[in-house]
Amino acid sequence: MSKQFSFAQKTVTAVLGPTNTGKTYLAMDRLLSYSSGIIGFPLRLLARENYERAVALKGTNKVALITGEEKIIPPNAKYFICTVESMPLEKEVEFLAVDEIQLAADRERGHVFTDRILNSRGCIETMFLGSETIKELVQKLVPNVKFVKRPRFSSLSYSGVKNITKLPKRTAIVAFSVSDLYGIADLLRRKRGGTAIVMGALSPRTRNAQVSLYQSGEVDYMVATDAIGMGLNMDVNHVAFSSLIKFDGKNRRPLGVPELSQIAGRAGRYMNDGTFGVTEEEHTLGSETVKRIESHDLPPIKSLFWRNTELNYDSLDDLIFSLRRPPVLPCLRSSPQNEDLLNLNCLLLHDLVMERAIEPDNIELLWKVAQIPDFRKSRSDVHSRFLLQLYDKLTRDTHTIPENWIANAISNLTKTDGDITTLMDRIAGIRTWNYIANGPNWLDQNSYWQARVREVENNISDTLHEKLSQQFIDRRTSYLMSKTARKEPLAIKVTSDDLVYAGAHYIGRINGFIFEPDKTAEQEVSKVISRLSQGALTKELQYRVQMMCMDDDTFFKLGNDSKFYWRGSVVGFLTKSANILDPTVGVCADTALEMSTKVDLIKRLELFLDSYISTHLKPLIKMQTIEMKGAASGLLFQLISGLGTIATVDARLQVRELTAFERKTFSRHGVRFGVQHIYVTALLKPGSVSLRSLLWNLFHGKEKMMDIPEGGRVSFSVTSGDLRNYYLACGFYSVSTKAYRVDVLETFLARIRGVQRQKISILPANDLSILGINNDAAVELLASLGLTVNITQKGINIHNLKKKNSLSHIRRAGKKSNKVRRNNRDVTPSLSSPKTSMDPDSPFFSLKKLLSHGG
Repeated sequence: MSKQFSFAQKTVTAVLGPTNTGKTYLAMDRLLSYSSGIIGFPLRLLARENYERAVALKGTNKVALITGEEKIIPPNAKYFICTVESMPLEKEVEFLAVDEIQLAADRERGHVFTDRILNSRGCIETMFLGSETIKELVQKLVPNVKFVKRPRFSSLSYSGVKNITKLPKRTAIVAFSVSDLYGIADLLRRKRGGTAIVMGALSPRTRNAQVSLYQSGEVDYMVATDAIGMGLNMDVNHVAFSSLIKFDGKNRRPLGVPELSQIAGRAGRYMNDGTFGVTEEEHTLGSETVKRIESHDLPPIKSLFWRNTELNYDSLDDLIFSLRRPPVLPCLRSSPQNEDLLNLNCLLLHDLVMERAIEPDNIELLWKVAQIPDFRKSRSDVHSRFLLQLYDKLTRDTHTIPENWIANAISNLTKTDGDITTLMDRIAGIRTWNYIANGPNWLDQNSYWQARVREVENNISDTLHEKLSQQFIDRRTSYLMSKTARKEPLAIKVTSDDLVYAGAHYIGRINGFIFEPDKTAEQEVSKVISRLSQGALTKELQYRVQMMCMDDDTFFKLGNDSKFYWRGSVVGFLTKSANILDPTVGVCADTALEMSTKVDLIKRLELFLDSYISTHLKPLIKMQTIEMKGAASGLLFQLISGLGTIATVDARLQVRELTAFERKTFSRHGVRFGVQHIYVTALLKPGSVSLRSLLWNLFHGKEKMMDIPEGGRVSFSVTSGDLRNYYLACGFYSVSTKAYRVDVLETFLARIRGVQRQKISILPANDLSILGINNDAAVELLASLGLTVNITQKGINIHNLKKKNSLSHIRRAGKKSNKVRRNNRDVTPSLSSPKTSMDPDSPFFSLKKLLSHGG
């Protein structure tokens, strides 16, 4: 172990302290102050971040980037920014630094950090950066080390439990599984506008793009794996643990206090205080743990992992023996069987390997092949089979990878379609080829393939960033939340089709004078939209009010749903009042409109309603101005209340008392006196019928509109026979499942009276066309009038008649005479019951009783 202690007398500096104390910044500053230097970082992401910083200060010609998957080495490079595993230790430089040296206690990679502590030095200055937990062991391994303590300039305190949706802005939520990470990210997208995603499996390009979303303020949250604890410096005010258990590759285990402290320490920067907490009650941290994290009082590391780096390639047995060589110091312990050793053991199971790994060069090559990481973490023999193929090709005559093999492999990874999981898998695949292209000289055109795989990785990375942003960022919600936080007004734009945009984001539409937030928005977001839009839309709504008040009636419509429509939008409604012809007008308007403006809207709608009713119910409106007394006044009231149609039998007393002048007055106003009904002919037009239906339903409190005939029809099917009063108010007489317009029914009854005067009472079938019905419906109608009929080939035979119930002998209602004509003589109708009983509910039955009693 002489090599380990070759630098024992050389003084080095160990800068130790909590996270976020500027250790990395100090080391980079020292590095760039020398004429040459090397610094090793624990993550490719960190190496890339600091490489870009160094390039900005020194230029691309002087700075190199060396990681397992990426190499950018200018010919005259002076500063080498690397991952710890990729540090070019053969170079002599003035300054050398290693970051996060406490990772020497990590089972997987600890032996690499331990080797750098023991064997890596700068010619002038060496600097180790890390946690104070490793101080005792560094002092044992490097006796003349100089320690520099870096305290936090800000406090770190525990804030307890906070639900994810209640977390403050500038929070990093830490998750320890991909499913948890995605679940939290989706919740934040719906409730808070979105989040950035940071995890070790991302390429530096994707990670940087995601971080920029957070740093720029486009999103206020970040969901990350524990990779956030490794020097990712961002403006984080609060760190929230979604769990305190992680899977370390072998087992699920609780996080240790040093791990918790490393991650929690990302909260707060420089002079800004930070907080940390948990998102679930069951994950609450104990008081002792909290105290240690807040005071940075962490238990010291007791031992570091070590693996021999002086390997013997004389034979496979010698290689394995040298890899298993134990450490001699009690503070060091042998590294467990990690991925590279597992890969080696798998390869040794194949005859091809045993046959070719004879010479030292091929044995050393075998070990290099075994060290290629399984970036896909497939946990199967897929990776070992790939390594076997690779070793097979490298041990043939050319000792290089065939161009067509790598070309085919990379072509399968160039696609940028698919979901996030697919893209992540492709990035993992291209990382393997990145590692190979940037490793030993196994390719004839190393530079070409390095550029090619970098291009593919960049393309996939950009697509992955877009996919992550699309899936986990609702830019509209994010925009609205930022406006809320800054108390800034919305920049509202309303399109010609009434769509409303805030900035570039659709937030809803204006329906009349009401703003309707986008229905796809979460409830909480919808409330924000409504609140922010109220003031911003006032000017637009005021403009619409002015436009409506100036428009003529052609832009208005009263629907069968009792709602007012203006230019196609609902702007008002009707409610019941004491007068069926004068319902109350209400307005549909946003709360942003002042009451005086709403009054203006109501006045305009009232003007339209008055005009509309006057147009379609003109006779009724005029009737309200007629001055009548006695029976005529009562009949007038009935007609107005019945919306222009009443049953004759219900007005028999009033009709009998009418004078000739009063009859003429009613006739001048379009009133017709029929056998069955008294009605106003002009009110049987389709528009009038629709309005009568609406007013009746409204006045009688019907939530659902009853059946109404299509325009111009003289009969139609009905769903219920119990709505006779409704159909009568619309100008129809209903029987069972049919309703007949009263004027046409009177014409039909006149035909029947004519038939009854004949010796053979047969109603021709074509006479049914008057009502638009068939024989069965006619039989049902006539039966309701108390007539017995049957259907013959010639038509409908009206038989079983006696003169006492013959329609031909019923005089028009209201005549003073109480007699009927029989054989040219006036006789009093018989009061005896007919053989075929008449429907007692039939108006004819009532009329017959009226006439039989002498009026």
